[in-house]
Amino acid sequence: MKNVLVGLSLLFFATSAVAQQATAQPRSINAPTANREPAVPLRTWQGIPGLERTAKGRVFVSWFTGGPKEPAPENTVLLCYSDDGGATFTLPRAMAGPRDGSRAFDPTLWIDPLGRLWYIFNRGNKDAAVHGVQARICNDPDAKTPVFGTEFRVGYDAPYSFRMNKPTVLSTGEWIMPVTHAAEPIHEWFAGPKQLQGVGISTDQGKSWKLHGSLQAPNWALECMIIELRDGRLRLLTRTGGGFLWESYSTDRGRSWSAAQANKIANPGSRFFIRRLSSGNLLLVNHYNFKGRSHLTARLSTDDGANWNEGLLLDERSGVSYPDGVQDADGLIWIVYDRDRKGAGEILLAKFREADVAAGKDVSGVVNLKRVVDKLGKPSANTTQTAPPPVRVPFDARQARAAQEAWASHLGLPVESKNSLQIKFVIIPPGEFPMGSTDAQVVQALKWSDPFRMNENTRNRIRETERPQHKVTIEQPFLLATTEVTIGQFRQFVAETKYVTEAEVFGNANAAGPSPSTEVKKNGFDWRNPGYAQIEEDAVSQVTWNDAVVFCNWLSRREKLRPSYERNEKTGWRLLPDADGYRLPTEARWEYACRAGTTTQYSFGDDPGELEKYGWFLLKSGSNPVRKVGSKPANPFGLYDMHGNLFEWCEDFYEARRYDNPDGENTGGVPDDPPRVLRGGDWYGNALRCRSAFRGYGAQSTRSDDVGFRLMRPL
Repeated sequence: MKNVLVGLSLLFFATSAVAQQATAQPRSINAPTANREPAVPLRTWQGIPGLERTAKGRVFVSWFTGGPKEPAPENTVLLCYSDDGGATFTLPRAMAGPRDGSRAFDPTLWIDPLGRLWYIFNRGNKDAAVHGVQARICNDPDAKTPVFGTEFRVGYDAPYSFRMNKPTVLSTGEWIMPVTHAAEPIHEWFAGPKQLQGVGISTDQGKSWKLHGSLQAPNWALECMIIELRDGRLRLLTRTGGGFLWESYSTDRGRSWSAAQANKIANPGSRFFIRRLSSGNLLLVNHYNFKGRSHLTARLSTDDGANWNEGLLLDERSGVSYPDGVQDADGLIWIVYDRDRKGAGEILLAKFREADVAAGKDVSGVVNLKRVVDKLGKPSANTTQTAPPPVRVPFDARQARAAQEAWASHLGLPVESKNSLQIKFVIIPPGEFPMGSTDAQVVQALKWSDPFRMNENTRNRIRETERPQHKVTIEQPFLLATTEVTIGQFRQFVAETKYVTEAEVFGNANAAGPSPSTEVKKNGFDWRNPGYAQIEEDAVSQVTWNDAVVFCNWLSRREKLRPSYERNEKTGWRLLPDADGYRLPTEARWEYACRAGTTTQYSFGDDPGELEKYGWFLLKSGSNPVRKVGSKPANPFGLYDMHGNLFEWCEDFYEARRYDNPDGENTGGVPDDPPRVLRGGDWYGNALRCRSAFRGYGAQSTRSDDVGFRLMRPL
């Protein structure tokens, strides 16, 4: 049998004109516009996933969302993918949304023998009456940016249809797809005798399709799947309401079918998954003999489905359903499924081998269950799981990682993830820490200042702005970029938006040399030419606070997030605290993340003589002042360049004596003269400026060759 474990679904072309639509000019799913890609709706419900894996290892997952229930007019189908074996996934993209009174739902994925990735889904109205099947095709799913063609109708000789499983390829080379259909408008659920099961067959690689079969179950039936038996017969299994699967057989490659009859395979009213493995054995994933949607189990048959073993339990929890999957060339089995659609809204991934199913336990050492691909941004209403406790300083690197992993598990997210610009983020757990310096640390810092030729203004700043040390609680976890934004990442922003930075507008910027800027003499320095040589992986500088905010809003819109900033007449920009988009970290979040459980002058200890191992400072970076991000060791939270390289913009307005009246996190008051906080030290300054507690500042329009920024996202 060709295309082992490729799955099932439906794609039907009614005419050659429709077939031509499949080759329409493709477009990138990563470059949405108002006329092309729909926006991702508020996700209060999601489920019914599909999965495919390319020969090169890229894993695609689809599902649909929208809320607050199913069906809903705003239902939208989504897609994400992973290039690291399912460890992390891209943010979900909307592939199709509401249009002309119809909703998009029930997507699936299929890679055909030509290597093309089909994204197939259904359309129906708000009352769940089925309209038909749609698709988009990607000719090169392994491309750096997967590009899909425009949405087109896949039709055949039945006016109403929908499908929920993907195609397979017979040993004869024919393509065959299961389908639910009717000659009159039908509801997508439980339509009784009106709802028929059949197959579509293509003998010309998908250019045309012919419908065969009008099978009925005694009450209702849908979501059928097909396997080719060793004796050449085709076996169609379908979900019904009787507690068992029903079946039918074809001896002429799907052209005609026997009457449907009950099968001994127990199955509640939920979708199942069946496929032939590379060994020749059959794999079945369903709820075994349980009455409800729980205990999702993988089972094996060595005799073409006559008998099944006890199997491998994938997920025992209530609310797990709708498995789909593939087996890769190395024999690894990938299964995706959903859980608690209206609560946690989890899309989950399981990986295992045939030997694990045969043994009923992990014997291969590769079993990885309950990995979360995506989930809704709220806890399940049905769960009693409590959040991990906040961490309290001091804690070491091992404890820091343990806290990150605990919160990642609680949130259903990986500890580390990458966004659409390939910026890596880590989860920072909530916690409590002492912010600022103790009196003894201030005295210690001032003693160090003499060898560094620290001027009196800076000495006074240390005395006045870092005390008194006070307790601050970070109440919610958040994502923080492991590195500062780079030249290459900022270049993508400028290329897409044609944005002109403030340094370019004014024609001058601060620089240590060779040509310091003055109001009279313009030096032309900007992010492309900060005054020294740079590479794409260096941290971007000569970026103002305002420039950084525009970047944050652009990236938020690019990834279908709500921008965190809006225009404000007095200060230029105002933070929207409830937004889920990118933003600059508050000063408290920055210091908490920098310290990473430590109470010392630096995250590595108290000795400034050790700083050269951890950060770029005082021209230690040589002829190229700003260096490639992440080239020094990370702190216990996995963050790089928190000491040195570039000062980093924070969200807060700067107030020199703020610590005299601390009130927790500063989320941005509005003083009369609003400079913004800068943290972390820089390549030009000395080791004292790189301490965890040191506070710098600059006007929102400050542009300098030692100032950049780092991204944060709330959770």
